[in-house]
Amino acid sequence: PSGGFFIGLCTMNTLNNIIRIGIVDQLNPEACSAVVRFEDQEDVTSSELPILVRGSAVNKDYWMPSINDAVVCLFLPIGLADGFIVGTFYNSDDTPPTNSADIEMKQFGDGTKLLYDVGQHILNAVIAGSLNLQSKNTNIKSDKVSIDSSDINLGSDGDGVLTEATIAKFDGTIGGQPATGTITGFKGSKSVKASS
Repeated sequence: PSGGFFIGLCTMNTLNNIIRIGIVDQLNPEACSAVVRFEDQEDVTSSELPILVRGSAVNKDYWMPSINDAVVCLFLPIGLADGFIVGTFYNSDDTPPTNSADIEMKQFGDGTKLLYDVGQHILNAVIAGSLNLQSKNTNIKSDKVSIDSSDINLGSDGDGVLTEATIAKFDGTIGGQPATGTITGFKGSKSVKASS
């Protein structure tokens, strides 16, 4: 019995050292790694630990925790030298940004937010700064497209050229007055014209 107790105690101590919760103390964004501080071990710090991602060879994923994030770490059973940061988690101080099981979202420190609501079938993107899209071809298909902007430019620095004739319904303002009508543009033109 005493031998079994000793083995069980050693096993428990090993498990306690394999799975640990700590606080992010330093970041190395270039290596996608971080140093973790363990408050339950008199603030001892780990070596630089790789952060687990969902792809690193052909398809690459990247994320970094923030300083003072609470993280779960997984170590090899030889100490705090070799291990990984598995992820972070919410607690009473750092609470989830939503309470709906239908929502998947990414929220950034500057207020930018990407959110999909599977119940409402709505994808929302709130961008604190600028949004840049670059592609070989861009195709948009929708029952209705609404654009609310005080200034719309075509091409680089507003110097684009229409490659095909353009006719679309218009519902907005002309000269500051509400108006509905059509938007027309001709092949080779650098602008479109709205008329009520």
